[in-house]
Amino acid sequence: MLKYFALLFVVGSVWCGNLVEVLQADGESKLIKYVTAAGLAPAILAGTYTIFAPTDSAFDAVGTEAELLKDTTALANILKYHVVTGAIPSSAVKNELQLETLAGTKIRFNTYSHNHAVTVEGSKISKFDLSASNGVVHVIEKVMMPPTGDIVDLVVGNSDLSTLLAQVQSAGLATALKGDGLTVFAPTNAAFAKLGSSILAKLTSNKALLKGIITILIKD
Repeated sequence: MLKYFALLFVVGSVWCGNLVEVLQADGESKLIKYVTAAGLAPAILAGTYTIFAPTDSAFDAVGTEAELLKDTTALANILKYHVVTGAIPSSAVKNELQLETLAGTKIRFNTYSHNHAVTVEGSKISKFDLSASNGVVHVIEKVMMPPTGDIVDLVVGNSDLSTLLAQVQSAGLATALKGDGLTVFAPTNAAFAKLGSSILAKLTSNKALLKGIITILIKD
């Protein structure tokens, strides 16, 4: 009898369900609901994927169910931004690692030694390596929103970065900021104001110097 129970324990510990079943077992009911509503469940079950699964409370912070289900096309794009082809274990995650999602855009990982935290697009991973028969699930604390437009579009849409926009345009670097995989350390208007009007005027009049300074703020 003891051998029988021992066998059951071993079999139960080795077996794991598919991705949807793993999400259900972990209590990510809203993600399953949204994946189903967006028509993504069949595709997810048909392949091997890594899912970065927002908690129910993470979805609540984004909007109500009615709001999220109103546009299933937009919802599908958001959900695809949380799915990567292949099974990616936590051991494969390195600082600044980038992976392409089913949405066609990349997500970036960062690791922090002081608190042993790992984030993906700024969202902390709270649970790692929930294994499924067709992939793996990592639970995250926030919903990741796929980027819309390029960096220039983001700067144009932020009134607090208008000085940076003017300097970028003056230096002739607007086109360079339309590339993929760039990170820009963007000084706010207040940061530029601390330089003083005379220094700003010198920067604007010296294109080579201005271009050199702005280039320092751009990382690929």
